[in-house]
Amino acid sequence: MIYYVNTIDGYKQAITYLKDMAIMGIDTETTGIDPYQSRILLLQMGDTTHQYVFDVFLLQELGIDFSEIKSLLECPDIVKVGHNIGFDYKMLKVNLNIELENIFDTMIAEYLLTKGAKLSGFGLADVLGKYGIDENMTKEIRTSFITHLPGTDFITEQIQYAGRDVQNLIPLARQLYRLLKNDDMVDLIELENETVLVTADMELAGIYLDKTEWSKLAETAVIKRDVAHNILKSFIPENFDVVELLPEKTKEKVKKKKGKQESLKLDVATTININFSSPIQVAGFLKTITGKSPTDTNEKTLYKTYRQADGTLLPVVKALLDYREADKLATTYGMTFYDENVHPITGRIHSNFMQMGTDS
Repeated sequence: MIYYVNTIDGYKQAITYLKDMAIMGIDTETTGIDPYQSRILLLQMGDTTHQYVFDVFLLQELGIDFSEIKSLLECPDIVKVGHNIGFDYKMLKVNLNIELENIFDTMIAEYLLTKGAKLSGFGLADVLGKYGIDENMTKEIRTSFITHLPGTDFITEQIQYAGRDVQNLIPLARQLYRLLKNDDMVDLIELENETVLVTADMELAGIYLDKTEWSKLAETAVIKRDVAHNILKSFIPENFDVVELLPEKTKEKVKKKKGKQESLKLDVATTININFSSPIQVAGFLKTITGKSPTDTNEKTLYKTYRQADGTLLPVVKALLDYREADKLATTYGMTFYDENVHPITGRIHSNFMQMGTDS
């Protein structure tokens, strides 16, 4: 039975039932995936017979502080079952100051059983379907929470969807546990479940970058790149036609224009620069300077092609590699990196870690 909890009496009745449980399924429905910028709309807790769907916003408006829920979810004697429960942990910790103890993550269990090979999906619906358990409702219901405004009414389908997720978790966990036990992986799943919470805390904590110091490093990287670029340009012969390094179609277009308008010749010479990030132009540049054309321009090939008898690289190739390194620091790890990756609220970079191995 699914119970929608949005009153004080309903909350008290739910706590009365939940406090006697030894194992419970838990799940959350949220407005997004960023715990610092998203809100928990619904918190679901229960077993196969009773599923309680707490309307978090409305209950908070009624003065509920969720302290009783906190005691249950942090109790080490109660097993909390969830699918990708690290996500729920982060949402609960940031939104309601609730941490979890003694968890069983059905997604991690499935990872272990399949050794990370993506034979099918790892989403809850995928795993439920694989083991012949109710797959719940459509994707449209699942995604409807993203645009739902806290405090507004939920439709029946949303509440049913939320409750049935919890109803299915415990039967799924029992099936997975039996398979893990058969494969002698009980110790492994216990270790991985403990790691879930540690990993989630690492993701929440993030790392701090000092913007002032980072800016100095970015400026230094740009200067180093410009110096390296000028060193590379110093190898270009005085009367070298840069147009020769352009792709064939572009080269033909430029040559036709030059033939029609002589004044364009000066424009081309002053406005077209070698793109040292272009493999085609770099290969042509190296052939012009060294007389040898590389099969490609990756670092390993350059070492193989242009290593001298004493083991050192030709100066022009050394200059090219120095430029690449400086350019990477200036572009990949410059201020753009800071602006795109530092969280606007926490001022920190928050990574997402893949706890188990990838499908490879």
